[in-house]
Amino acid sequence: MTASRCLPLESPTLLRHKPDMSRIPHLALVMIALSGCARTESTAPADTGASAELSAATDVASVPEVAPDTAAMGPLPITAPPDTWTWVPFSDAFCANGKSTGIGLRPSSKSTDLLIFFKGGGACWDEQTCWKDNLAAFVVDGYGEPEFKSDLKTTLDVAIFDVDLADNPFRTWDMAFIPYCTGDIHGGSNPDAVHGAHPTRHVGHLNFKRYLARLVATFPDATRIAVIGTSAGGFGATLNVWHVRQAFPGVRVDLLSDSGPLLPSAFTDATKREAQRSAWKLDAVYPPDCTGCVGEWSGLIGHVLATTAASSGRAALLGYAQDAVIGSYFDLTASKVQEGYQAILASLADQPRFQAYLAPGGAHVVMWTLGTKSGGALGGFLQKMIGDDPGWKSVLP
Repeated sequence: MTASRCLPLESPTLLRHKPDMSRIPHLALVMIALSGCARTESTAPADTGASAELSAATDVASVPEVAPDTAAMGPLPITAPPDTWTWVPFSDAFCANGKSTGIGLRPSSKSTDLLIFFKGGGACWDEQTCWKDNLAAFVVDGYGEPEFKSDLKTTLDVAIFDVDLADNPFRTWDMAFIPYCTGDIHGGSNPDAVHGAHPTRHVGHLNFKRYLARLVATFPDATRIAVIGTSAGGFGATLNVWHVRQAFPGVRVDLLSDSGPLLPSAFTDATKREAQRSAWKLDAVYPPDCTGCVGEWSGLIGHVLATTAASSGRAALLGYAQDAVIGSYFDLTASKVQEGYQAILASLADQPRFQAYLAPGGAHVVMWTLGTKSGGALGGFLQKMIGDDPGWKSVLP
């Protein structure tokens, strides 16, 4: 998208060294992998300054904070320079601690396709998990422009954001970066939660609805959209993809969920599941005609594919077959995690528009290996998916 068109997390870790996850105690694993962006890999190289708007230190383009809509005009488009990242604050989008937040935007001068990325970083649903164990990123301190500057140096120039990477099918696309600071896997609609003495806004889904309205106004001629997320953001991408399709009628929308599997209820703890559903008011995120989703969220991808035309896009699940972070979160052994993935694949076996890329082992988030030696066949898998190659098939260990 060019400027003339009125343009307004788990930071990636390049898996050079795969840790022995069995050596990490259970709670420590959750704290490491779920709280601060789900790192299980080494730090990505720093941003080299692709934008004239950025200095090597801290500068980042930003736009004035404006009211997101008016009765006369509706949602306002975002005006931002092309081919560089801009922080866009929203006065009506909030972190769990009540501080306002926003999104990152990188309009493209080369494409009218749009990538919407959901950042990961754990989950929390009560006083213990949110405010004592800090199992979700940025719940306590919030996420604003300073945190976005940090992500510019660790996340927004690698893998699917690397505009020079030949294996990256999204390198020329418009890009929207959805931060995560609500602890609710981007699915919450509860601004009034109180955990102990802490008012806690679990409003990830409500925030995204506000972002989405502005993205529709900013990219009215989007030709194709990819909704992508990693870890908690992988769950969020799956939960919110239906809303993207509703907001952009007639536009193809693809889904890529990395390390955010909606495991069947048989693989999850009923008490924890109900506590999260209640704390987050999760039911509001599901399509109204997906009556079974409330009790069995694993059916959501199949429902979205079954109720949309074949031209509406593809869906893919990425991850590590025995992901230790997913195992810790759901209290599952490595073999049970793999069984959970297999159950998802079996339930979607009759959906040609769905495939999976599962790497062997217990690491977490495979997306950040794109363009590295450990990336394996990931680049080819993504290229075939986005290129509508009829030979697009699951890659399994």
